[in-house]
Amino acid sequence: MLLQSLRRNRLCGKDEATPGQERKLPILDLVAWLAVLPFCICLAVLGVECILGLRPIRTRAPAPFGKVAVIMPAHNEAQTIGESLASLISVCPPGVRRIVVADNCTDATAEIARKHDCEVLVRDDPSLRGKGFALAFAHDYLLADPPEVVIVLDADCAISRGGIEALASVAFSSGQAAQSVNLQFDRSRSGGLVDVSNFALLVKNLVRTRGLQRLSGSSSLFGTGMALPWRHFRRETLATDNIVDDLALTLELARAGLRCRLVEDALVTSPSANWGETINQRRRWEHGFLITGMTKALPLLGLGLRRGSRRLCGYAMHLLVPPLALLVMLATMVLIAVIALALLGASWAPAISLAALLALAGVALFAAWIAEGRQTLPWQSLIQIPIYALRKLPIYAGLVLSRQTVWTRTRRDGEGS
Repeated sequence: MLLQSLRRNRLCGKDEATPGQERKLPILDLVAWLAVLPFCICLAVLGVECILGLRPIRTRAPAPFGKVAVIMPAHNEAQTIGESLASLISVCPPGVRRIVVADNCTDATAEIARKHDCEVLVRDDPSLRGKGFALAFAHDYLLADPPEVVIVLDADCAISRGGIEALASVAFSSGQAAQSVNLQFDRSRSGGLVDVSNFALLVKNLVRTRGLQRLSGSSSLFGTGMALPWRHFRRETLATDNIVDDLALTLELARAGLRCRLVEDALVTSPSANWGETINQRRRWEHGFLITGMTKALPLLGLGLRRGSRRLCGYAMHLLVPPLALLVMLATMVLIAVIALALLGASWAPAISLAALLALAGVALFAAWIAEGRQTLPWQSLIQIPIYALRKLPIYAGLVLSRQTVWTRTRRDGEGS
């Protein structure tokens, strides 16, 4: 009797619904799908890239290569330049030129560099600041005796033994760009939020980059530990004040048809800054990435579709994915909103789809942590992940309120303000 009564009540409720109410449901469905679709695409790309990036990419043994120059742009790096050059000299093959560009320095960077076996260029033009201008300055210097391969290494970085040979070999033999794995380590062992930041960098620069290369046939450039054939080391693509110059260079080379190969036999590492400077560094990079993604990704996707280019389409989809913390926070907020719409009568399919893709991304990231990240992010620090996401909220608020558009150098530990 109770079941029959419930069925009668449902039928009566359906019969009593006004035509206007019935027409609202498709509108609510449309609103829900429009809300979740961008996040479904981004989470699907993230999940697929992470899953495809769990296995290393094999590289061939280094082959003979021609003349090579390693360029190290340096702005007020007196604290680190000596250690970096000593490390570079210890792993540098014979005959490779080492060039330091002391760019707008007000400290002893140039003097310290001259004490090492390298060529030192001094550039003084405060109106044109940024690594791109320093590289363009080195380009002009090398015109008299150009190398066949140029490798760029930041002044706070160290490259693994055999890394220069591996990068130069790939760039020389293929005529394409080559990119090392670029990671950070916590020298101070402060743990916590810095560990989470380093793991996020590992996901971006190793796991997702492997996935990007398998999806599109090309990886991206990171600005340091990258090798370019001389004919692609062009002044017109270097001399820029873009705050994400590596991303801008990747896009320019992609449009020109140049591929980039991830070389896992070359590892470039640098020490993490303290948490305050890490946030400043993230602010610069993430603002630049988000602005580039919002303005360049869809045009690049259109170009890729017109050309039938898997490489351009793959990189455009990669650009559409915002930083992990922002993506997860926004996707969770949208999920709550579409659940509320479902409770009001909309279809549950949008909420279920978004929840499933959030779960897929979570599983993929956990698998990445198991495969590659446990040394970078110890399990004791996993609890810091939500705190890390919340501490980055000012970065994303600043995208609207105080967008960063100029290059700033990250201070090293021990430096004054």
